[in-house]
Amino acid sequence: MKVTKSCSLFPMNYIIRALILIVATSRDIFLVGLMLATSTYMVIILFRHQRQHKHLHSLNFLRASPEKKATQTILLLVVSFVVMYWVNFIISSSAILLWMYDPITLSVQKIVTNVYPTITPLVQISSDNRIINMCVQCIPQTPSLPETVLQVREAEQRDNELRRLESSYGN
Repeated sequence: MKVTKSCSLFPMNYIIRALILIVATSRDIFLVGLMLATSTYMVIILFRHQRQHKHLHSLNFLRASPEKKATQTILLLVVSFVVMYWVNFIISSSAILLWMYDPITLSVQKIVTNVYPTITPLVQISSDNRIINMCVQCIPQTPSLPETVLQVREAEQRDNELRRLESSYGN
């Protein structure tokens, strides 16, 4: 049975299907493990650097150290990637094993696949104060409500003063 030129739905042998699943799973486990190992290494380096330069950060004890911020960002990104990756893997594997390609499952899989690339830039932007400050400066400043009320009262007083002056000159 042919679906398109490059895709067909001929029934596969269960052994071949299981072999493909094992190879794909072991590749995924290896690559995610490698990512976790490199992220752990970065966190360890940041922790050592913070410990070596603790005397510099003791002067600025009110702010979180850059190492701590970087560690939190790394951990947040790694955990969100791993969770989204394995949720996607579980959905894909169950769809392949059960031969269940309904539109709802594919839509959920697309959403899960796009969550991490959507969240990553937002996390990185929110962790960098320079970008936040630049964005705040680009937003036009609107007067607060008390300032607006004062401006309206001042305008009313000027109008009343002008009317009083006009009426006094008119008489």
